[in-house]
Amino acid sequence: MRSRKAIWLILWLISLVLVSIRGGAVSYGLFFFFTLIPVISYLYLIAVMLQFGIYQDLENRNMTVGEPQEYYFTLQNEGFLSISSIRVELFSNFSYVEELPDDITFELLPGESYTYHTRMIAKYRGTIRVGVRRLILTDFLRLFSVKYKLPSTLEAIVSPRVPDAEEMFAEEEFSASFRREASHKQNEPDMTVRDYVTGDSLRSIHWKASAASGKLMAKPRTGETQTAVSVFFSTKRRSRHEKEYLPTENKILETVLGMTQACLLKGQSVRVCFPKLQTGNVVLKSLETECYADFDCFYDEISQVMFGDADVSSALTQWADEMGQRGTAQKMIAVLHTLSESEVGQLCFLNDIGCDIMVVLVDAPEEVQLPFGGVSVVRIRGEEDAR
Repeated sequence: MRSRKAIWLILWLISLVLVSIRGGAVSYGLFFFFTLIPVISYLYLIAVMLQFGIYQDLENRNMTVGEPQEYYFTLQNEGFLSISSIRVELFSNFSYVEELPDDITFELLPGESYTYHTRMIAKYRGTIRVGVRRLILTDFLRLFSVKYKLPSTLEAIVSPRVPDAEEMFAEEEFSASFRREASHKQNEPDMTVRDYVTGDSLRSIHWKASAASGKLMAKPRTGETQTAVSVFFSTKRRSRHEKEYLPTENKILETVLGMTQACLLKGQSVRVCFPKLQTGNVVLKSLETECYADFDCFYDEISQVMFGDADVSSALTQWADEMGQRGTAQKMIAVLHTLSESEVGQLCFLNDIGCDIMVVLVDAPEEVQLPFGGVSVVRIRGEEDAR
């Protein structure tokens, strides 16, 4: 288009020079011809904007990150002029459409329509705009174009996905320490068993574990769990720009969901805590999940968590105080995107009272070194891995 526009401009300048030097009907005719080209082009584009229609829809506007939904849009030429070129631009920051290049163009004859069926995949959790963002209309000579922003767009409510914890941390120190812990517990001899008590069914006896320990061991009854895991995550919004905060918030929730599911599958109950603003004050909101049967309800609660300006340090202090009052060593995981001096101090306190702490840093701006040992620090990135 730039080369065509440059050629037109050169020809217009030549006609202007001819009018200035020679005059005459031919010179003036060429000058007015090249001068009227952009006027006619823009009048054509205005007429096209008044005669075309676009329709789009999603099979389900309640989506889950990474799960495709059927999507279609229809372009309709409802007038008497041929539409020489329509280019479709999509909302591609937070979702993408399969098999639809962002620069695809369409040509429509009078009364003709074109429907494109494909699938859409959301990248991040939240309420996001999806589908066609705007149309770019080009005139018949491919010289000029106008951008047509749709008066109304599609919105989808996207829930976070539940990643597999081993997959999520496959290359991280967190995964290695998690596996080392599991291996250690299996040598005790088996954390999925307990002491046999009178009244237990003989079918519940774990003979291999009994032989290793020298006493009768039984498989746990339904509802029996291992040591509880306490998870704290930040709900502090890191930026005012969607492009910056949505990926981080999405990865934080995915991390919490993935680790919670992994713990429940191991028979460990999970208590998840996060800061929440309530009547102007920061309170520590907690969700307790005893068994995997409760995971769906837990997922619904986590999906609705709102990020904002809640003070993480204050909530982390409340969390640390609660853990300190219990007075027992626990498995604790803190999922954060920053780590201030106050937060480091609270983690140090928990480490001193014997808690087994893991810190997961999501999109942290720089390397963080804790001034004490015994704490696993894992860094993960909020990449566009929903694909």
